[in-house]
Amino acid sequence: MLVITATETQAAGPVYAGFWKRVLAAIVDGILINIPIAVVTYLVAPEAFGATEGEPATGGGLLVMQAVSILVWMAYKGFMEGGASGATIGKRLLSIKVTRVSGGALGVPTAIYRAWPYWVPAAATLLGPQLGIIGLVGVISCIVVAFTAKKQGLHDMMAKCLVVRAV
Repeated sequence: MLVITATETQAAGPVYAGFWKRVLAAIVDGILINIPIAVVTYLVAPEAFGATEGEPATGGGLLVMQAVSILVWMAYKGFMEGGASGATIGKRLLSIKVTRVSGGALGVPTAIYRAWPYWVPAAATLLGPQLGIIGLVGVISCIVVAFTAKKQGLHDMMAKCLVVRAV
């Protein structure tokens, strides 16, 4: 009698990383990256933290905070996911990685392009707070992962990438 397990049926192709695994990896990365960003911003532009209750932080400090955030996220996602491992620290902890649809490594430019849901919303708000709605597009791009067969977000599809189990 031949018994085929789920693992054996997946052997023909990649095992796609599910929505919640990707969310957890993003939370881990967010903690690892946003705390240092906040510390650097506080040291460089402490006025970004000087808002009183009911008033948002404004001015140069907020612009510095957003600019630092954009650059750090672009570098982190670009070099970590674009490198040989194809994974950020959060993805490594969850044994998942990003690859091209063909299975190869992304490279830094593709990894930065693929990471647009992280940095485009912050860049848009640098141009004006009314453009903050663009952040919603980034969220939608990520939510799409839950509803596609290959567990791809819009950003994955645009960059021709997959997030798969690392073996």
